Amino acid sequence: MSQYDTESLYQFLTSTPEKGLRKMMVDAKFTEPHFNMLMKVVRATSQSEFDTCFTKQDFPKVKFNDKETAIKAKFWSECMNCLNARGLLAPAQAKKVEKIAA
Repeated sequence: MSQYDTESLYQFLTSTPEKGLRKMMVDAKFTEPHFNMLMKVVRATSQSEFDTCFTKQDFPKVKFNDKETAIKAKFWSECMNCLNARGLLAPAQAKKVEKIAA
């Protein structure tokens, strides 16, 4: 299980218009190539696949351009820093297990 609530993050990223996300996230440290990589990962994955990529700091099989390939090694740490700074990355909540009465 991820230490972050990737399900809520994924839902936010898929339901918010890209123009708004770009305005919110792109700055001097989280550049346009960073943003484009994040959106390629989001578009190429389901929620569970996104969680796996995020947790393992891996990527789905998608093509990246030269600028994106150049930042690939540090992408996930820089992405997490950006998401934390914007208040978009919340700690995972423990899921309650309900007992079924016999």
